[in-house]
Amino acid sequence: MLRLGFEYLSSLELTDLGLPIIEALRDTTGLTSHILIRDGRDVVFVAKAQSHAPIFSSVKVNVGTRLPAHATTHGHVLMGDLSLDELRALYPEKYLERFTKSTPETVEELYERVKEDAERGYATSQSSFERGISVVTTPVRNDTGRIVAVITTTIPRPEIDAVLLESGLIDKVRETAAALSMRLNYRPAARGSASSRYMKSLALQ
Repeated sequence: MLRLGFEYLSSLELTDLGLPIIEALRDTTGLTSHILIRDGRDVVFVAKAQSHAPIFSSVKVNVGTRLPAHATTHGHVLMGDLSLDELRALYPEKYLERFTKSTPETVEELYERVKEDAERGYATSQSSFERGISVVTTPVRNDTGRIVAVITTTIPRPEIDAVLLESGLIDKVRETAAALSMRLNYRPAARGSASSRYMKSLALQ
């Protein structure tokens, strides 16, 4: 109970600081946005900015929802700092539980997926865990540079269409995650780009 209590308290800062930021992302994109953290082998939704579009009423993901980290794009991004040995300690079994054909079967396959997403700096999923649901997920870092959360947008379609991608959706989600990271005192290398200025304006809201 103490462990769960401390985890809840640590998530409060993310929620308080991040909710206005994901609400701005929701308003900009029209998409439901969330903040998630990792709790062991699960990912947990700790904040939600619900889209006003009626189509999102069918997406039943609320604050407190838990999903298996190894089987979700959110989990892969959240585990982006973990080494292969750390993943093996977390998943000592020979084979991982499969939920869809996209679920990694082994820790080694999971590590390759995690590494690819970490190198890219974001991840997308198109019906890889829940049929008819696509997501764009990006990492949030704290003052030590460690990944402590992710920000994600939900697209209630089996694929992310070209119109959304051409609208700069991935950049908007990445910039939102960077803004929350700045609120958590993460300071990447200074940049003078318009993207950097947008991040700072979000962080100050």
